[in-house]
Amino acid sequence: MTIRTVRLPSETVDALHSLKNVPLSAIATDSIHVYEGQPHFGASEIGFRNDRKRSLLTFKTRWETIDHEDIHLFVPVQESDSDIPRRIDGKGFSVGPCSWVNLSAPSQIEGIEVAELEICDPDLVWDWGIVLHLKSGQKVSFATEYSAIIGEIEIRLSGGLRAPEYGGCALRLRTLFN
Repeated sequence: MTIRTVRLPSETVDALHSLKNVPLSAIATDSIHVYEGQPHFGASEIGFRNDRKRSLLTFKTRWETIDHEDIHLFVPVQESDSDIPRRIDGKGFSVGPCSWVNLSAPSQIEGIEVAELEICDPDLVWDWGIVLHLKSGQKVSFATEYSAIIGEIEIRLSGGLRAPEYGGCALRLRTLFN
């Protein structure tokens, strides 16, 4: 039996590496979707503001079908394709209007892990989520909606990712950098 493995695209890995030591106090989103009784909320696009570079690095998900599974991979978004407006004028850099998710305390990104999700039918492993490790000790995680065409990004400020309770899933973390 062959296990298919689908990794994040190289442009996503490069973009994630560029977040090392970036100060983070909030996460920009195109809009926030709140789910009653759920430990996460959702967005279609997320962004990380870097005031030193006067930029906003944004991610969406790209839909792929492997056998009968709908999976989504994080991909960086070009500014021209982004749903989160930003503007640089003179010495000023602004982001918005958009929704902001505030962290409990500003901190720097010191490490990132990639969450690999494995399902048994079909035998498939893919890079399903991302966990940011902040110098403050806080973890923030992002995962793609499992087995859904929409592929919304699930945001957890507690950092806790668990494998979905259906589909014979297992979850492993792989260090991207620390």
